[in-house]
Amino acid sequence: MFWYRTLNDLLELHSISVYAPKKEFYKDDKAVETHICHKSGNDNFFSSDFVVRLEQAWNVLVNKSGCDPDLRTGPGVLHTPSELASQDTAFAFTQNNMKLLTRTIINWLKQKPFVYFVMDRANLLDYLICKVKDCCSLGCADEDEGHAVDSHGKKRAGAECFNRREAGLTDADYKVKLNIKTLRSHLQSDWLEKQSRILEKEFGPALTVTLEDLFEFEFSDGSWALEKSFDAWSKALSALNVPPRREIILEYLKGIPKRKRHSHREELFNFDEVQAELEDSRFEWMLQASSNSSKGLT
Repeated sequence: MFWYRTLNDLLELHSISVYAPKKEFYKDDKAVETHICHKSGNDNFFSSDFVVRLEQAWNVLVNKSGCDPDLRTGPGVLHTPSELASQDTAFAFTQNNMKLLTRTIINWLKQKPFVYFVMDRANLLDYLICKVKDCCSLGCADEDEGHAVDSHGKKRAGAECFNRREAGLTDADYKVKLNIKTLRSHLQSDWLEKQSRILEKEFGPALTVTLEDLFEFEFSDGSWALEKSFDAWSKALSALNVPPRREIILEYLKGIPKRKRHSHREELFNFDEVQAELEDSRFEWMLQASSNSSKGLT
């Protein structure tokens, strides 16, 4: 997730060491194959229980494990133990990785200095297209959302999915065919709102920023866009108790290359069907036919 990597980079630039789990950290079937740190013995593997795994990683972070983190196969340690000890450190993980905020996980978080913010997407059609492109429908979303196809409508191979970026596949030959029958139901999904309510009940009101605001600067050379993104990232860092430094944030954002907005007409194989389905509905504004007007972030 580019936004998550950007957040971690900004924390690092604000002198906060980031201890961020890799994807494998969240998979029960991979837990016992992942070493905690550099030492031998059966106690050097992460538990198959996710909460126990969180505690094991936390113990490494606060130097209670009695061993050095394994920089190759650990939960994503980005620093040596001496570096972790020399400055403030954040154990960073995202809510969507956690799948569900169970009572056990909430109780664990309450024992820690836990802070958070909510990253939302205003345009849920963009979000849906991205999920289908990355084949999240095969594991992290409903299977009836749609599927990726080539320019002729032939279903794409599942292995391409997220790797489409490295393969250099363009919107011209890597399109999305959405399921019209279920489209509206997916555009009114309230899973994030439900998760946010749980967090607010347990940990107090949350700051919400949108992905569109965080990355507005990518699609415009205007100073207004850069200021809009600066403001969004400043609020996000402040929510994590990190005083934002204007010069650091602006310099980092300016170093990210500009990119062309996505056009739904180009991305969607069945654009006309989607357009007809959303016409005169409260979701119509989400559909952008032109790359000049779209705020797509895929």
